[in-house]
Amino acid sequence: EKRGWIVPPLGKNPVWTIPAAAIPALLATILVFMDQQITALIVNRREHKLKKGAGYHLDLLLVAIIIGICSLLGLPWVVAATVLS
Repeated sequence: EKRGWIVPPLGKNPVWTIPAAAIPALLATILVFMDQQITALIVNRREHKLKKGAGYHLDLLLVAIIIGICSLLGLPWVVAATVLS
């Protein structure tokens, strides 16, 4: 028996698994967003005296794109994290 190049996304799983997986996916998305925002708040305190460059707000877009690609490929997520001191 030959295997085709296209793999059915659900396989033998029932259709209800799509909304069942959407709930934890939404919670994980909120968690990553909150982590990114809290990290940005800590790093951008006035005492650090940072200057915002032209691509300052592109980091969240880049993280979102990378998470989307990693999710499709089954790879672990890369998120911004604060450096513990």
